[in-house]
Amino acid sequence: MGNPDNRIRIFKKYKEIGFIFPPIIDATAIVSKKAIVREGVFIGKGAIINTGTGLGSSVMQLVHIGENTVKEAGSVVINNLPSNCTAVGVPAKPVKKYSL
Repeated sequence: MGNPDNRIRIFKKYKEIGFIFPPIIDATAIVSKKAIVREGVFIGKGAIINTGTGLGSSVMQLVHIGENTVKEAGSVVINNLPSNCTAVGVPAKPVKKYSL
């Protein structure tokens, strides 16, 4: 996934800040500067991330996660998620919506 040199550089960066399992982010994924990507997260090909991802979460290819959406630890996102919600489970489903 992606350029091997970029993956090595990213891996070293996360190891320096103490991550044991750095996130794996495909080179074609779009991750917002506001996003919080936690340890052990996988973000697949073409995914668009605007918010945070919980510990050990996976975001599969070609999905869009709306703004202010929280994905809980261990969730697996295989479908688009709307904005302003909390999603949990395998596959991740919105369980709570917020009006912001």
